[in-house]
Amino acid sequence: MELRNDGITAYSMEEDTILFADLPVTLVARVREEDDAGPGIAARITIEIPTGDEDRGSGSGGWDTSAGVLFEGSIGRWTWTASADGVLVDQPDSFADAGITIRTLLLASGGLEYRLTNRTSLLLRLLLQTPLTGDLPFEEIDREILDIGVGLAHDLGRGSLLRLGFHEDAIAATGTDLTVYAGLSFGF
Repeated sequence: MELRNDGITAYSMEEDTILFADLPVTLVARVREEDDAGPGIAARITIEIPTGDEDRGSGSGGWDTSAGVLFEGSIGRWTWTASADGVLVDQPDSFADAGITIRTLLLASGGLEYRLTNRTSLLLRLLLQTPLTGDLPFEEIDREILDIGVGLAHDLGRGSLLRLGFHEDAIAATGTDLTVYAGLSFGF
């Protein structure tokens, strides 16, 4: 995959390559506990550490930041979630060199979890994201993204959670055909 503007390469990624992406570090603070009167509410701040490789297409090369609000409610073995976030993406040098400006992103998501057991859950997630840029007339980059994800989460105990998910974009056909996410979360 390669993205060029005026003969300058802004982004490239080799096919069939396994790469490490930038590392997100997230702080979540509970604002309201879930109760009979309404859902739980939390505030979230994320900083993405540039551990990916911008030259190989797996990172922005800079410190991305986001802030948002989360909602969560449960009924029996089902849990629903919703969130809204704003993301400031650090402009990659390669995009600037190619005359492409990255926009501030707005994201809205919803999710559903079904607890198979006390430790393992099935997950469904929808994420709608505004376009990354308006400088290029390609639907793959100047359209909104609707990421559909399905996966599993397994509680490892002591505030640790292992997640595995499979994701596909349903609108803009961005990125790879199918993305696999694996994550390990630690709570304090």
